[in-house]
Amino acid sequence: MRVETIEDVLLPGLNLKVRQLMAVDGNLVIDAAGCGPPGRCPQCERPATRVHSRYWRQISELPVGGRGLIVRLHVRRFFCDQSQCQRRTFVEQVAGLTEPRRRSSPAAQSVMRAVATELGGRPGQRLCAKLRLHGRRTALLAQLVAPPVPARAPRILGIDEFAFRSRRPAQPRDRLGCRLASGAPRRRDRVP
Repeated sequence: MRVETIEDVLLPGLNLKVRQLMAVDGNLVIDAAGCGPPGRCPQCERPATRVHSRYWRQISELPVGGRGLIVRLHVRRFFCDQSQCQRRTFVEQVAGLTEPRRRSSPAAQSVMRAVATELGGRPGQRLCAKLRLHGRRTALLAQLVAPPVPARAPRILGIDEFAFRSRRPAQPRDRLGCRLASGAPRRRDRVP
């Protein structure tokens, strides 16, 4: 396999045309544009025929050579001309690099999800800074998803058995769960 262009090295297999490559603040910034066929409407799956507008998207990618990689992508917004379709416009997506309403590539998201799972928010942010990933603590925590509920989840949860088998009589407690002194009056103005 022979490498011919910078696209083959930095963005292999993507339908992009690299316009410019710059080094800015310790990051590699790639100005690129999608060069694939017009996109399909995500709702009705019809191919687009008219371009609505163009704009720049900034996508963070996995680091290369110890430098963070940012792809400034010039994308097209298309009209959906189907009268039955409720979506009027949509943006082209580059498979393997962009997803709707995401600012990082799927590969970078999977690495950030692993960091968030192992370390959490602030420690994960410190590790991402050392790895040259663009992961802030809130973005890392947003990567975490709840595990799926098993098909045979319990329907009724019981009360702890040991609470009824205690040998000591229950002592009065306040709303925070602290024991009250034996002679301390309870406040009547609070609703239990």
